[in-house]
Formats: sequence, structure tokens, C-alpha cells
Amino acid sequence: MRFLAPFCSYFLLYCSSSSLALAIESPADFLARIYDTYSHDGSETVFLGRTDEGRIASKKFISVLEEDAALTPPGDIGFLGYDPLCQCQDYQELIVTEIRILFNDGKASHAAVTFHPFKDEKYTITTRVNLVVENGRWFIDDILDAGQNSIREAIAASNLEQRSNRSNN
Repeated sequence: MRFLAPFCSYFLLYCSSSSLALAIESPADFLARIYDTYSHDGSETVFLGRTDEGRIASKKFISVLEEDAALTPPGDIGFLGYDPLCQCQDYQELIVTEIRILFNDGKASHAAVTFHPFKDEKYTITTRVNLVVENGRWFIDDILDAGQNSIREAIAASNLEQRSNRSNN
């Protein structure tokens, strides 16, 4: 009997940890949920810089976004003058045609999201997104622009330049 108790404990621990691993939203489902907010005119899209429980960006990405906001003079836009998720300033009932997971190891994922930014247009845009898991949830860790350059790194470089300019003045 005393050999059965440790076995049962390990079995229950294994079952609970494997069910937790299965409970995490897939990267494709996470991205579909985000892009779904773009599909309805008049609905509010997700905000990349959101820091409450509805946050979609990683802590590293939020950090550079917050620094950009702090360094931006009042009334100015900051580094991002567009929405990097749709690579646009305007869209109308955006239609996702494909979400491809290019890499996923359960801790990080790289995906390509292809969509029509306007429901009546035939052309598509593909945005590549890097995701990471934090506290059992997926978050956007970076977005690659049309030239496949890191948006997070570009904002960080801009922040560094702004800090340098301020210290030189």
C-alpha cells in the first residue's frame, strides 16, 4: 500500500501538468482571436500597447512601446504611425485568408498571417509575427514589417537615438 501512494501522487501530478499543457491556446487560435477584432467595422481592435489583463504583447515588447511613449513629445505620434498588425492605417472588415505556423516549440512560435485589408479588395498582405509564452499564455514578442525587419528592434533603436539626442542637448 505504501508503494501505491507515491505512484498515485506522481500519476496525478503528471495528469494535471499534461492537462495544463493542453489548456494553452494554440498560436493560430491566439492570432485568429486578435485578427477577428479587425473583421468588423465599428468594433474596437486590440491595442498592441495594452498593459492590463487584455495585454497581447510580451513584456519585452511592452517595455519598448512604453519607453517610446515616454520619449514622445506631447501631441506627437511616436515611432509607430500605423498599426503593425495589419501594416496599415486604415482597413475595412479585414478578412484573414491564412494563418500559417512556421515554427512552434511550445515556448516560442513564428507565424505568417495573410489577409485582405479591405473586404472588396483582391490584394493580400502577409504579416509575420513572433510569439512567446509568458505565464501560460501566448504574447506577441515582435512583428516583422513588409521588409521583414523587426519592429520591436526598430522601436528600441529609435528609443536609444532619442535618449542619446536628449543627453547631447
